[in-house]
Amino acid sequence: MKDEFKAGDLVFEVDEYYSEIKLASVIRVDPDAGDSLAIETKNNSYASYGRNSVESKLPSVFYATPENRQALVTLYGEDAVPELPLRGSELTRKLLEKQKYVLCLVSNINEDKARRNDPPKVGVVSGVISDWFRLADESVAEFAVPVDNNGNEITEIESC
Repeated sequence: MKDEFKAGDLVFEVDEYYSEIKLASVIRVDPDAGDSLAIETKNNSYASYGRNSVESKLPSVFYATPENRQALVTLYGEDAVPELPLRGSELTRKLLEKQKYVLCLVSNINEDKARRNDPPKVGVVSGVISDWFRLADESVAEFAVPVDNNGNEITEIESC
């Protein structure tokens, strides 16, 4: 699993000792760390496979997906698991409620493809047509990840 995590991924961290679950971003992944501390967040470091230590039998870090959140809610209860923030296309839709245009990385395949296109496909989103995003040049895209003027992904907005 250590090879799957990458810097910037949003993850749930399950701390059994303190009985709490936190949301965090992966800061760094060291593919050469072997079984030592290969995955780092602002809160903790994890061995390969997302374990707290080499001796741990179960992982303590999981991708922050709706499916993983629901699994954690089943285990720990709704109040114990943080809500997922809006990201990617969902965040673009929310931004369009407040402003006329949103600068985005776009793709018709998925959000990860939008983020990783080389060279990036950038579009100015001006609205939504059914489930598609309308771009200022009159084309459409199925996925639109909002970015700032420097091309950095926008991951939160003030008081939506």
